[in-house]
Amino acid sequence: MKVYYTFTAADARPTMHVFFRPELLLSACLKTIAMPADSHTLIFVYGTLKRGFCRASFLADQQFLNDALTVPHYALFDCGDYPALVKDHIEGSRIHGELWRVDPQGLALLDQVEGVSEQLYARESIELESPVVSATVQAYFYLRDVSRLPRLGDRWTRQT
Repeated sequence: MKVYYTFTAADARPTMHVFFRPELLLSACLKTIAMPADSHTLIFVYGTLKRGFCRASFLADQQFLNDALTVPHYALFDCGDYPALVKDHIEGSRIHGELWRVDPQGLALLDQVEGVSEQLYARESIELESPVVSATVQAYFYLRDVSRLPRLGDRWTRQT
């Protein structure tokens, strides 16, 4: 944190300006937003649910918090119209995505859209590198075999 004082010629009273490192300010904002003892869930999305992509409308009533990046323990695979996120602690990448605050109704809708009851995806905890939050963040992990799917890089870019 840096503190600067400026003086205006009109009244010669000092004005204090406080500057925080951006990552600390973002972290503090996210903790303020994400930490209330309510039933909202923090969700990391990395594919078709991102803003500007084909399923973004399912998050229209939810709160976008920020772009986010995982630790390098995950991999994306190409399922054709959508990506598959899996855990990969050996050859993993930092996956780019978005962090959302989702209410219980929105979470139930996302579970349906992502095929949780059909065991296509499972909602599990994910570890983010940026932004740093102390709350649990969840993501949808692909449950089927990815051994024959093409591996993607660190982000999904196809806006189908």
